[in-house]
Amino acid sequence: MRQGFTLLEILIGTLISSILSTILMYVISQATHLQRVVDSRVQTWVPLSIIEHQIERDIMGVFVPIRGLKQAKKKEKNKKPKDEKNPSSPELPSTQELRRTGRRTGKVKKLENVFYVKRGGTGIEQFSFITTTVLPNYNQAKIHIARVVYTVVPDSDDSQVFSLVRQEGSELELEPYVKQDSAFLPIALSEHIAGMNMRFVILKPKEDKSGIDFVFSDMWPMQEEQKENGKKEPELLVPDFVEITLSIWRNRSLEKKEAISWYVPIVAVSSLGEGYKKE
Repeated sequence: MRQGFTLLEILIGTLISSILSTILMYVISQATHLQRVVDSRVQTWVPLSIIEHQIERDIMGVFVPIRGLKQAKKKEKNKKPKDEKNPSSPELPSTQELRRTGRRTGKVKKLENVFYVKRGGTGIEQFSFITTTVLPNYNQAKIHIARVVYTVVPDSDDSQVFSLVRQEGSELELEPYVKQDSAFLPIALSEHIAGMNMRFVILKPKEDKSGIDFVFSDMWPMQEEQKENGKKEPELLVPDFVEITLSIWRNRSLEKKEAISWYVPIVAVSSLGEGYKKE
């Protein structure tokens, strides 16, 4: 009776074991690579999704305060006469004016930059608007209308990397947000932005009234157009749609980046209680 294995049997067994080990190592390597790819995509797309949701939420709540509209001149017949017994008495504001301003003042300064965009050499540097979709803040009184400012800040160490920061506050003027010592602290949404761009879309009826044309522009506000009779088109306060393109670096080596592009409709509402797009 023979005991043990022959040399040929040992060699065949070793060969089979080597083949199985190679296949197993390849499967493990592919699984590890797939896990790294999934982790990289998750780390890239989760911030992009958060930014997309936040910007879309803010823009869809764009609001045009009555201070953003041109103040119509009151006709002489609508003016209240002064008190005849006391001609020097000041003219009291109307109830409608008090509701608009909340204070007894004769004139209200027109609110500028209702929808503001600043473009630089690498794309959008800053954009701002007034919105009703205010983030809750439990450390202060609840507000229903706020100005939101998004700023693309270049990195101090690398010119190819940017940070996207967001500011929000009850002050509707833009100037307090852009000052160096601004009281409205910026919150960073992402620190690995590769670039940001925007296009603006307005819906314009065709001349023959057979449909609607989509007019695209890289600048806002759009250039004023002249009608055939020489009159200017009304100034657009906000666009109808905004196309946003945002790209972010996939890794710190700055070799690959992911980009996302989406459209956000704007249903602008004014304090007059109705949809409002033009002055």
